[in-house]
Amino acid sequence: MTSKKTIFNNKDKQVNSELFDEIRLSKGLSRFKLALEAEMSPQTVGRVLAGGDPRPSTVKKLGEILGIPPNRWYIPSTEK
Repeated sequence: MTSKKTIFNNKDKQVNSELFDEIRLSKGLSRFKLALEAEMSPQTVGRVLAGGDPRPSTVKKLGEILGIPPNRWYIPSTEK
């Protein structure tokens, strides 16, 4: 049995990665420390902070840890 990788392609919005990175830095968290706190890999955190296309549950978890309100997690793709 082969496993399928789910790809989340959010064409209408993208993660507000600049805000996530700004808040992370203001809290004095390295990417590694944020990953440990979120119980996820540093690579996953890096994808979010680099503007990748992470799972919505990943964005939710990091947003909650960093104290970012849900209405600021994403930016519409028209603002790219």
